[in-house]
Order: sequence, then structure tokens, then C-alpha cells
Amino acid sequence: MVDSIKRWYSYFIIMYSGLLPTFANIHCPKPVLSENTQVVQLHSDVNLTCPGCHGQTWWSRHNQTRKLQDGSHLSLTSIGYEDEDTYTCHRDGTPACTTQLLVKDDIEKPQISCYIRHPTHNITCDWQTTRELRPHAKVTLIAWMLKGNHKKNRCTYIPLAGKFTCSTLYKEGDTGRHVLSLCVIGRTDSQTSNTVDSTSEMLVQPDPPINVTVTSLEHQPRKLRVSWSPPRTWLNNFYQLQYQVQYHVEGTQHVSNGTTFDEHFMINDALQRRRHVVRVRAKEEFMVTWSAWSEETVGTPWSAKEESEPLTTTDFIMTSAEEEEPEAITAEKPPAPVPRYVLLVAGVSFVMVLVLFLGILMRNGEMKLLKLKGGLLRVLFQPSQSAPTVPQPRPAEPLLTALCPFPEAVTVTTPKPS
Repeated sequence: MVDSIKRWYSYFIIMYSGLLPTFANIHCPKPVLSENTQVVQLHSDVNLTCPGCHGQTWWSRHNQTRKLQDGSHLSLTSIGYEDEDTYTCHRDGTPACTTQLLVKDDIEKPQISCYIRHPTHNITCDWQTTRELRPHAKVTLIAWMLKGNHKKNRCTYIPLAGKFTCSTLYKEGDTGRHVLSLCVIGRTDSQTSNTVDSTSEMLVQPDPPINVTVTSLEHQPRKLRVSWSPPRTWLNNFYQLQYQVQYHVEGTQHVSNGTTFDEHFMINDALQRRRHVVRVRAKEEFMVTWSAWSEETVGTPWSAKEESEPLTTTDFIMTSAEEEEPEAITAEKPPAPVPRYVLLVAGVSFVMVLVLFLGILMRNGEMKLLKLKGGLLRVLFQPSQSAPTVPQPRPAEPLLTALCPFPEAVTVTTPKPS
């Protein structure tokens, strides 16, 4: 029973899909032209004539009374859009017939892409034009569902982007099937776009992530950290995004991928000292369609070369103190003051050396300090006085006598008592 229902449903979808072009043509008909309308190619030549316009005749243009040309025929060369108008043939001063001259529309076949940027947004369809449409052309989005009537919504042209943008209502949580087509109607022709037949699972397509950055990790030559922000059109976190990160070494064909629900990703197989090209895209976790890729960002892993090699003027790296105070890099630092204890130690050392030197000189008998006179310190250098000589004893004389000679006779007189 289930297989039979699926089979009939498939038949119905096939028949329904075959009728889609017919539906589009019904809602995007060709313009109806009157019998007196003549359609010509741009920049072509034309010869206007109409029944009853013979004899004494002349031609005029709409809302103009001056004669364009005498005779039953009106010849125009190199027709431009400015020549579109209603031309009247006058016979004996009375209008005999009129002819509407139109330049054939050259409308390209539109190619649309439809999406829902957030599950709470409406359906949007874009048409990127390759040439400008004429001002009178009407661009309409036709939208219908299996369980509902069709809707028509006018499209808006965005000059800076060079595209038409259209939108139609979408209810949050709607899982029905949506059929969308674009209709362009001019004065002489009409065109229908490709038909988008899809469900909300296929239509929900976020904008690409923004602010993608790639940073190296210190002392991690095989790692790169990729971080980003969700698109601005993703309004809240109730609907979670899944991200895909794609990266490769610059100049190589091998591409690696990784997925995450976080807003950062760690590359663990990076090549040291090689530039890596990274980009990120996103999709709603339960939907199918991925966003476009973000802009490519380049990063290089950390290298030990940065620490082992001396710094030069070209690869100067600021320290943390210099990063906090940039003006310290350019300003010349004043010399640091000499501590007082250094001066004290130097003075004491000098005095000790001087005293030691003077002591050595005094010990050798080369310098003597004599006196202070008149407030001035005078140091006089005088020759050394020779020590008294000791007489040498004669051979027959006793040693004591020789050393301490006594007088020959000493008389001592003692007074008598009275």
C-alpha cells in the first residue's frame, strides 16, 4: 500500500513538473498588439503606409501638427527607441489612418536563484541581468504551491548590484513545496525564467560567515586557529549553524575540510613556514543548502626560526612593554642614574689603595709627613740621616771598654760632719 502511494505520488510530481512551463506561460503572456501596430528591429529602416492614405496626403507624429513628409508613404531610417510613436496620415486635411511604430524588445531569458537567508525571513529571488531593460518593462515574481493559489510580486531593480530582487511570503516552519518563476513583460515580447521547484529544506541558505581570521599558536609549528563570526542576517541562536572549514597550502591542489558547530576551528596538520589559504561556509543544522564561501584568508604557522635567529631591523618584534607603550619605541630613553652605594664603594676603595700606597712608600723611607703650616699641607722630602757609627774595638782593648769608655780618674769629695 505504501509503495503504491509513493508510486502515484511520483507520477503526480512528474505530471505537475511537466505542467510548470504551461503555468508560467499562462501567468506571463505575450503582449497583445493592435492591427495598426508595426514592430521593427532596432536600427532598421522602415516604410510606413496604410489603407486609404493616397492622393494629396502628408504624415505627422502624435501630438505634432507639422508635416513630416508628403505622400502616401513615410520613410524612416535607422530606427531608435526615440522613434517609437503613433504616426498619422492626413488626406485633404483629415486624418485617414494611424500606425503605431514599436521597436522589438530584446529581452534575455532570466535565470533566477531563490533562497531564504533565515528561517524567519521571506523567500527571495535574484536575477543578475547582463543588459539593461527598457523603462516600460515589468518584472514580476510568480509563486505558487501545491496547496494554494499563485501570487505575483513586483521586483525591484538595484542599480549598484545590477540585479532584480523579488520576495514572496514564507511562514516559519512551512515544509510545503514552493514553485517560483520570474516574468518579464515588455511592449512587444515577454520572457519567463527558469522554474525553481523546491522545499524549505533546500531554500534555507545563510549568508557566508564574516570576520574570518587565521592565527598561529606559539611553539605549535603544526597548528593554526581559525575563528569567524556568524552572518549578520542570522538573527538569533535558536536555529544553530553548522560550519565547514576548507584549507590548503598556497600553491598546492590538495584541499582539506573540517566541520564544527563552534565559531572556531583548529588545524592540526599545518605545514611549518608555509602559507595556508582558509575559507568558511555555513548551513542550518537540519537544512541541506550551504552558504557561499567566505572571502579567503591566509595564515602561517609559528616557526622556531623566530626565536633562534637574531632580530634584524626588518623583522623587529615588539616586546610586551613596548606594545603597551608604543611611544617608548621612538622616544630616546634617558640614562639610568648611578646608585649612591656604588659611588661610596668606589670612594672607599680609592682611599684604601691610596693609604696602602703611602704606607709602602713610608716603609721604604722615601717620603715623610712633616707638618701643617699656614693652613697648607706641606710634604717635604729630605735625605735620610745616617745612623751613628759604633767604634770598632782594638785588639788589646776589652770589648766593654771599647763600647763604653770611662774617664781616666774620678775624684769624689765627701764633706766632713761639723
